Amino acid sequence: MKSKKKSILKRLMPYSGKKSVLLYMAMLMSAVSGIMVLMPMVFIHRIVNHLILNEMVDFAYIKANAIYAAVFSGLGLFIYLIGLVLSHIFAFEVEDNIIKTSVKKLINKPLGYFDDKESGRIRNVIVSGASETHSFLAHQLPDMAMTMISPIVLIVFFFMFNWKLGLASMIPMIIGMILMSAMMTSETKKMKDEYYVELSNLSSQTVEYVRGIPVVKTFAQSVESFDKLYSLIIKIKDHVLKLTMSYTNKMSWFETVSTSTAFFLVPVALLLIKFNGNLSNVVADSVIYFLIGPAFAIFIMRTATITQFSYFAELALDKIEKILEFDDFVYGNKTSSDVGIEFKNVSFSYGGENVLDNISFQINKGERVALVGSSGSGKTTIARLAARFYDIKSGEIYIGGTNIKDFEKEALMKKIAFVFQNSKLFKMSLRDN
Repeated sequence: MKSKKKSILKRLMPYSGKKSVLLYMAMLMSAVSGIMVLMPMVFIHRIVNHLILNEMVDFAYIKANAIYAAVFSGLGLFIYLIGLVLSHIFAFEVEDNIIKTSVKKLINKPLGYFDDKESGRIRNVIVSGASETHSFLAHQLPDMAMTMISPIVLIVFFFMFNWKLGLASMIPMIIGMILMSAMMTSETKKMKDEYYVELSNLSSQTVEYVRGIPVVKTFAQSVESFDKLYSLIIKIKDHVLKLTMSYTNKMSWFETVSTSTAFFLVPVALLLIKFNGNLSNVVADSVIYFLIGPAFAIFIMRTATITQFSYFAELALDKIEKILEFDDFVYGNKTSSDVGIEFKNVSFSYGGENVLDNISFQINKGERVALVGSSGSGKTTIARLAARFYDIKSGEIYIGGTNIKDFEKEALMKKIAFVFQNSKLFKMSLRDN
């Protein structure tokens, strides 16, 4: 039975260290801010009612309510900014620890891990993936707390001033939520998954292409080397168009309906006035609903944005974990001053058919041996196995009479000198390389 996947937040929290409390403080401040920035609506409603329902204007009453509205707005904004500072500190800590943890894991990977992975792709997945989590943690999670609390406050307002007008104002909100959910289907999720996979491939291919431009030009291979990058660009362009067009009609309807509070509110207001309604009261209440009605669309869109960034963060973390997937070797504690290499009944495959099948040979101290054979016969594989790039399927390999699995990692590295077919130069001097 497949275990349930952990939420993205539970997967990220171990990287926060001792600063996890900052996120909870930021979310709490954001929730409080969400309530405070909506409270001015109460005071605005009082001002509007006073101006419409009273013949004599009490400027002291209006001034007092205006001050209350400004104070609540200012405090709400200040608390939100403090929360953002805390969430950014938390997000930077997580981002930094993801990179550090990933690099530590890379250092301990056997050399065979790097055989089929471009350096540009590894770096892009880890660094870009870590940065993808930043926006989600620094902005979207605090906003999620506000997005959960603020609609509840708005619903209270809908029924507090005039429940009949409130119900009418909620109609576009309900339709908007239905349209938004219609855009978040399994099919669109599948298309988004494919898009981000292609985007990652394009990014790594671009890095490799740019880094290889001097070599490419030297050997006059510009057109051929660009073909792969160009085909990826065209492929992702077609995919973006398909994904975008799938949203077109529904998104247009959402934007139209979610801002059309007046379309539903005015007919209900007219009916209330006609059937023994007080004109002044209905008009005064309608003004406040014109203000708070469209606010729901903001929170619906914010929910979609949070979901999207959560998906980005989860996808980025999945890529980091996937690219680091490789069985770590268990090393022994032995060292040896003896030399000589012996393969005893060694079999090995890269996942399919055996490349080496029950191979045995011995190279003694002072001997010079050349491995000769056709392409794909296993010459490079034998050299890689002697340096323990990979662990063998069966059999044993000895250096100086000691099984290579029993060596300390550093001791084994000192025993083997390896010249690669495809050289990889570090950004250091030739001597250091």
